Amino acid sequence: MFGFLLFSSCKKHETSPSPHPPPTTVDTVKLRLVSNSYIPGNLNAGQQDTFLLHFSKPVHLKSLIYLNSYCDPTLGKSLTDGDSVVMFYNFLCGGLGGDYPFEYSVTDSSGNTLTDSVTFHCYYHRATTAGQIQTYFLSPDGKYAWVLTYSPNQLVCLGIADTGYRKTFDLNFTPINAGYNSYNNLLYISAVDYPQTDTIYAMDPSTGEIVKRIHLPEDTATVYTFSDDYVGGFAFGANGYGMLLLQNNANGASWRVIDSRLNDSIYVHPYFATVFISRMSVLSSATVNFDGSQIIGLESGGSGRLAVLDCNTQNLTEASFPFSGQILSAYIVASKTTNEVFMVNYQPGGMNQCLLQNYAMVGAFTGFDAYSASSADFSYRAGESYYVYYFDANTLGVVDYSTGNILKSTDVTPTLSRISSTIDGSYIVLMGTNNLTTIQASDLYP
Repeated sequence: MFGFLLFSSCKKHETSPSPHPPPTTVDTVKLRLVSNSYIPGNLNAGQQDTFLLHFSKPVHLKSLIYLNSYCDPTLGKSLTDGDSVVMFYNFLCGGLGGDYPFEYSVTDSSGNTLTDSVTFHCYYHRATTAGQIQTYFLSPDGKYAWVLTYSPNQLVCLGIADTGYRKTFDLNFTPINAGYNSYNNLLYISAVDYPQTDTIYAMDPSTGEIVKRIHLPEDTATVYTFSDDYVGGFAFGANGYGMLLLQNNANGASWRVIDSRLNDSIYVHPYFATVFISRMSVLSSATVNFDGSQIIGLESGGSGRLAVLDCNTQNLTEASFPFSGQILSAYIVASKTTNEVFMVNYQPGGMNQCLLQNYAMVGAFTGFDAYSASSADFSYRAGESYYVYYFDANTLGVVDYSTGNILKSTDVTPTLSRISSTIDGSYIVLMGTNNLTTIQASDLYP
C-alpha cells in the first residue's frame, strides 16, 4: 500500500494543453451608403411617405438634416434590417415627384463615421425644357410626349420609357395648343400672339417642317367673327373629321368643324343652320373617344351635358344626365382604350365625379374636391377599366368607380400639375413649369 502511495506521489501529473485564443475578428466591410429609396404614403390609410437609407453594415445615426431652408421638418427616425437601414418619415415638405436633399452622419461599431449628403429623386424620370411649358399631350401609342413651350418658342418631343429620346423644333410664333391628326399624321398647332392667331400650322412631326398654314375664315353664319379668335383646342376623329374649339376675345367661345378630307376646310356644323339657339354651340372642352369614331364636347356653363359629334355620319346629338342642380361640369376625360368617359365637376365635397359608359353612368359617385388645378386619366392596366387616376390640390390618387372607393392618395410636390397616363398602364406623367416628370404607376398603386 505504501508503495502505491509512493508511486502515486512521484508520478508526473498529466495536464491538457492550453486552448488557442480565438482569432481576432477584423471588420473589413467598409462603411458606405449602398442605396436610398422612397415609398409614397397613403393619405387614406394614414400612412406617411417613407425614406430609406441602406448602409453596408449596422450603424448608429448621429444626425439627419434636410438641406432646404424653406422647410424644417421634425423627422421621425428608426433603424431596421439589423440596424443597417435608416428609415425616416414625417417629412411633410413635399411628396411624389420632388427632389429632396439630406445630410446624414452615421457611425459603425468600430467608431468609423460617415458624413455625406444624398438627394432623393422621387420619380422615374424628369425631362427639362428650355422654355416654359404651355401644354403637352401624349402620342397615341403613349411612347412620346409632345410639349409646347414659349421663351423660347418650341415644340419638343420627349420619350417616356426611352428617356434619352428628344427632338426639338424651333417655332417663329408663340404656341398655345396642338393636336395630333392620325388621318394624315400631322400635328396641328395654334398660335396665341397677334397676327398669327388666325393661323393653324400643320407640322410633319418627323421633320419639324411646317407643311401647311390654315387660316381661319371669316364667319358669316353667326355673330362671331374670326378676327378675334384663336384655336384653344383640337380634336380629330380617325377619318380626319375634327373639331376646333375657338376662344373669342370679344364674345366667348364657340367651335367649328375642320375636315382634313376636304383640304382642312373649316365651317359651321350644318345643325346650326336650322337651330340658332343651342346649348351645344359653346363648348368648354372636347376630346376624341377611344376608336376615333366620335368627338365628345363638354357644354359650357356647368350643365352636365355632352355634345357628341359622330365622325362617320357627322350627326350631332346631345347626352344629358339626371344630376343635381348643383353640378358644375369642369372637364371630361375619354378613355383611350375603352368606351368610358370620366366627368369631373367643381362641386364642394366632390360628390358628383362619375364614370360614363355609352353615355350612361356606371358604378358609383365618388368624392374629391376638384377645385385646385384638377386633372385625371384612366389606369389602362389589365382589369382596371373602372380605375381612374386623379390629381387635385397637390394630391394624386386612384379611384375604383365600380365602388366609388378612393384606393390610395398621396402628396405630390407643389411644382407639378396636370397628369396623363400611358396606354400600356406603366407610367403617369405630370407637368412642371419647365419639365415633364414621369412616375411609374406601380409606385403609386402596386
